[in-house]
Amino acid sequence: MRARFFAFLLATLLGLAASTAGFAATPQDRQLYLSAKKQYDLLSKSRMTPQSRGQLQSVAERFERLPQEYPKSRYGDAAYYQAGKIYQEIYQYGKEQRAVDRSIKNFRLLVATYPNSAYAAEGRYRLALALEEGRGDSREARQQYALAAAKYSQTDWGKKSRARLAVLEARSNQGKKDQLQPAVVQTEKASPEEQTPKAVVLTDRQKEPAQQKPSKPPAPPVLRKIVIDPGHGGRDPGAVGVDGIAEKDIVLAVSRRLVDKLKKEMGVEAVLTRSDDRFIPLEERTAIANREGADLFISVHVNASPNADARGVETYYLDNTTDEAALRMAARENGIAREKITDLQFILSDMVQNLKLEDSVTLAHRLQGSVVTQVARRYGEVRDLGVKKAQFYVLVGARMPSVLVELFFVTNKTEARALSSEAYQEALADALYDGIKKYQESGLVVKNL
Repeated sequence: MRARFFAFLLATLLGLAASTAGFAATPQDRQLYLSAKKQYDLLSKSRMTPQSRGQLQSVAERFERLPQEYPKSRYGDAAYYQAGKIYQEIYQYGKEQRAVDRSIKNFRLLVATYPNSAYAAEGRYRLALALEEGRGDSREARQQYALAAAKYSQTDWGKKSRARLAVLEARSNQGKKDQLQPAVVQTEKASPEEQTPKAVVLTDRQKEPAQQKPSKPPAPPVLRKIVIDPGHGGRDPGAVGVDGIAEKDIVLAVSRRLVDKLKKEMGVEAVLTRSDDRFIPLEERTAIANREGADLFISVHVNASPNADARGVETYYLDNTTDEAALRMAARENGIAREKITDLQFILSDMVQNLKLEDSVTLAHRLQGSVVTQVARRYGEVRDLGVKKAQFYVLVGARMPSVLVELFFVTNKTEARALSSEAYQEALADALYDGIKKYQESGLVVKNL
């Protein structure tokens, strides 16, 4: 009896010790955040000095450590926000480029990793402000203000973003008017002799220029690097169709095959925005293409419709549109309500002029034609839904020709079962590869912005 009592007591004490240790270990991320926040609040009560500037940077570095050491912490978004805000204050104090760079880095991580965070709206506004004032990058600043205004239209930060965007747009338009305004040059009044018209001598024949030998046509340009973007991924399955097949799985399989073909057969460097089942925010996908210095950006998707008979292929490029079907499609791919998609109109009003629009349209036609022709040759008639324009977040900000391809409908029983087949996925990769080759041969590859 006594042995049984001591065994029970020992087990109780061990269990209590284990639970106490577990309790002590869990709030470390919280302690790190709160202690850094307390120090920041204390320092922010007085004006910044060279000494306090160093202390503030130390606090910012502590905030930066938190999501690195505790990637699943619920304080990760707040830590990125606080670090970005502190570096923004340091930049305003001393105009150090390193400070604004770190501010931008933290705000980018905030909006990319935690797009639905309570800090995301202000974080995107501050990101745009840092780009505008710290780097003088009015082009990306306008994109970020526009995205904040569209995604957070009902918040104060969305309204501030819209107001700031209007200022930048007005400034840009005024700059264009100034460039078009002819310069007025003061000249002295001509003498009477100079005002008398001179006789014009006409010769019977003008001297013909020497004939030049026709030059050889330039060789078709070579694509160096292509970024392929398998849509959705991770917690975002995309469209879910017949028999539960998910868009994210199909497009990843097709994209992997396409990248392999581009590397082996065309000899170009091909990069996937995701190589496995992970979630990547929409804007990070084009950011990858921009960082890579890609020549092309192709986002691969499959389609869906409430109409089970809907079928076929369509390809999109970024532009304004009033087509209701295209607006609904963009709303689905963007993951926002249909009524909010119209907020993107003003984003594109001036930006479209800076896009590789002609090249994007050409790329879209080459891909669309190849998919329709190649798949029809192997599997029978394909419904060609055409090349269209729409407002996809994933294409906003790309500095190279960029398109979004919708490869058949997972909600159509026949097409869904075909899409699940490895042979069909290979055929789609072949068709996309053929379209890219035809685009290159068209000679419309241009240097990136």
